[in-house]
Amino acid sequence: MACLFFARTELLAVFLPVFLPVLWCGHHITLWGDNMAEVTRFIPRSISRPGLLGIALVSTVLLSACAEIGEPDLGVGSATPTATSDGAAEPELDQEDDTEATEEDVEATPLPVFSPPRPDGYVPSLAVVGTTSAVIIDEISQLDLTQDPDQSATTEADVVEGQPTNETLFLTGDAVPDRLVDDFFGGLVIEDVRPDEEGVDARTVTWLRPADPTGTVLATGVGLLDVGFIDSTLEAHVLVDVDGSSVDRIKLVDGERAPFASLAEGQTLVDLSASEGLHAVIFSDAECGDLVFWNSSGEPVDIGGPVPPTCEVARRPAYGAVDLSPDATLVAYTALTYRSDGVVATTDVIVRELGSGAVVFTIPVGAVGQEVRALSFDGTRLAFIREETDLTEVVVLNTIDSVETIVPVALTPVDAVFARQPLVVGRGGAPDAEQEPADE
Repeated sequence: MACLFFARTELLAVFLPVFLPVLWCGHHITLWGDNMAEVTRFIPRSISRPGLLGIALVSTVLLSACAEIGEPDLGVGSATPTATSDGAAEPELDQEDDTEATEEDVEATPLPVFSPPRPDGYVPSLAVVGTTSAVIIDEISQLDLTQDPDQSATTEADVVEGQPTNETLFLTGDAVPDRLVDDFFGGLVIEDVRPDEEGVDARTVTWLRPADPTGTVLATGVGLLDVGFIDSTLEAHVLVDVDGSSVDRIKLVDGERAPFASLAEGQTLVDLSASEGLHAVIFSDAECGDLVFWNSSGEPVDIGGPVPPTCEVARRPAYGAVDLSPDATLVAYTALTYRSDGVVATTDVIVRELGSGAVVFTIPVGAVGQEVRALSFDGTRLAFIREETDLTEVVVLNTIDSVETIVPVALTPVDAVFARQPLVVGRGGAPDAEQEPADE
């Protein structure tokens, strides 16, 4: 009973066993302090010296027992660890401090900026490469949806107000490029086939820029994939396909070339798009391939792409073409289905939001006997080439209203791409290789 009393009144449990005997003895010592004999007579012999020692011993035992029942709460400043559900000690203060420091570090980390901003009000031009020439189409948002798809390209002499204009791109070399992308700074990077140093025809990647419109050869024997930014230094890199499974990067500012990333054994590169340090990669393999993403170091990242596809026909890629939006928040790609004989049955364009993985747009764009390639995405509109037996056309598809428009060009298209920045090179007449630099 005494122990329970002390447990409920923790303060009394500490002080009463110690101070009551002191007060009792002090009172009687005061009364009879002048006569020690009286004190001796007052205290029974059974509790004289041995009894007092016993009282002290019992008080000590009671105090220890009650202390074991529970310690007083010392508040948030206590250094006593809190026991967890599994019995382990958990230092709460230290854990909270670590969490707060981590959150502050994350919030203080700036996001990298990989590409220069677009000019205000810029509507991306569409560059189209044909078998014999190349054109740049400005103000493509003004395309007349009632135009005859077979209409020839407009020229500056017969431009109708409010309609887009086609301007011939004067590119270097005798061959017309098979592929081109803008370099973000008014120039172009192109791929064509031309004789190499030994006179053998080889794929060649050339950089055309306003300061050097005749072009600088960056590499031979490789295929052009895209131009992007690897880090936040605003130094653009050309990404090239080396052998179908390896990708190199070539720095435009000095031509430095280095390996960037490689696919796994048995995988073959189908398409690649770069934007804001992110890379969307389609590959094929013994099953049906996949669409994956690489970061700015060429390492795989999971940012909400499609789930691995179900393979209906082996060795047929489930995805055909891919392009990231300029701000790298969306990815557009073509999804393919096949007949049992391996012929493409349907082609759909899908736009997916990165991060959440949500599909924000999807529409069929190709049927049996049609090939859809050269996909380009400006964040709102999609451009691609659709080819069948006797017709090859450039198509612009608006993801807002799902309206599909055939671009009127007087050439057989090979590649079509939205210019992410205004193009300067190739405009205003053919480059003159003999022309002296403007500053000399």
